[in-house]
Amino acid sequence: MKSLLWLMVFAIGSLFSLPFCNAQEAPLSDFEEASPTGMSETFTSPVQVENTPDDAYASSENPIQKDNPPTFCCDIPEVRGCIRLRSYLFANGGYRFDKVENKTSVLFPNNFEMINDPLTAKNLQIFQVGGRGLFAFDSYWYVKGFYYYGWIVNGDFHDQFARGNLKGNCHDGLGGLGYLIPINRYCSLGYLGGWAYDEQNTVLKDANQNQFNGLKFTSIWNGPWFGLDFYTTYTERFLFNLGYELHLTSWRGSWLLERPLTNAFSDQRKGGFSFGQVVFADFLWYIGCNWALDLEVKYQNFSLQSIGFINSSGDAPFSLSEICGPVAATTFVKDATWSSIGVSLNVGYSF
Repeated sequence: MKSLLWLMVFAIGSLFSLPFCNAQEAPLSDFEEASPTGMSETFTSPVQVENTPDDAYASSENPIQKDNPPTFCCDIPEVRGCIRLRSYLFANGGYRFDKVENKTSVLFPNNFEMINDPLTAKNLQIFQVGGRGLFAFDSYWYVKGFYYYGWIVNGDFHDQFARGNLKGNCHDGLGGLGYLIPINRYCSLGYLGGWAYDEQNTVLKDANQNQFNGLKFTSIWNGPWFGLDFYTTYTERFLFNLGYELHLTSWRGSWLLERPLTNAFSDQRKGGFSFGQVVFADFLWYIGCNWALDLEVKYQNFSLQSIGFINSSGDAPFSLSEICGPVAATTFVKDATWSSIGVSLNVGYSF
């Protein structure tokens, strides 16, 4: 994973060595073709680019004249120079494969730690639906966001005491503001920031011990994020977006039993600083003038690593949950992780 992230950073950084957009040097649009009448016809590009002054194209080498600018399909400005994003609204459908892990431990007064209790919800098969959108204010500023709801149709659960199958649901939402900077004629880089929320809810079914049937486990990641959007296009109907996000989140988890047990109890915890990394690739095709089809592949990895006793019981910050017994002891969350890989298909309206 680290190698992939460094490779992406190197690839994006190397693009800055390319020449920036220069209207005086911009050649005639790649999308112009000669018509049978001898006049040039220009096709609409779905990825808009800043228009340059007509004087930049009125020369002996460029036959476009100031008093006779070209016309375009659907009255969309031509792509010349640098990428300009188009707004869109998409309906989403996809499939994910998730894994959620949580490890708790017990600490005695002499700082002796024991009973590492790992809870693992893995092989979570999730079908999701939702919507996503992007609104471009001008050539530079834009906002984007999404909300997805997912059904956990199958999964495997195991901890120190129980095994079984999992069902459940998940919620994922994100919003952010971005600023797009041109790199060259075909590439642009966006800097973004915003807020994100991710929640996974699982319910234990068919447990090897009936007393644990119905155990509910919830894991929530919530906080700000910062990221990069790299856009490139070489044809009039295709746009490629490679993105990276760094999430600075807080984590909260809960374990809820349907009824009290002598050897187990319901609990809830929240953690201190945690972080997540998201890498995704979008392949977007424009169909006609206003419709678009998008294929997205996404990988996510979130992690909470406790430093000392930064975990808490309930809503009391930075405290521990005491255990009654012959020797006083406390429990705490050692770490929590969530990883996900998925693919989704989006279809919608672009304007």
